[in-house]
Amino acid sequence: MSNKKRTGADGRPPGSSTVELSARLGEIERRVGAGQLAAARRDCEGLLRAAPEYVGALHSHGLICLRLKEFERAYQSLTKANDLHPDDCRILTALARAKTHLAMKESAVRDLQAA
Repeated sequence: MSNKKRTGADGRPPGSSTVELSARLGEIERRVGAGQLAAARRDCEGLLRAAPEYVGALHSHGLICLRLKEFERAYQSLTKANDLHPDDCRILTALARAKTHLAMKESAVRDLQAA
């Protein structure tokens, strides 16, 4: 059996405080809504240091990086989120967007077809 940490059905790492993680992600989303993308990215990176397999934070980080035109960072976060939750069409769609900007168009088309 592997010692690798797994995520729960909600994408949160086991043993973490659901309330705390949700509150932190909510604050990040408020910053995004206010147009504070750089601050939201930094906060999201802090959240991912505490909970590296939190799919919600990985997805949010990828979306923020897409908006900041940081396509390689977006690709990395979204790929990890997709590895943890391969059937999530929202993640696949965002990953396809990142791949398109990185000239990975054939792979992006496959992701969109899978979504």
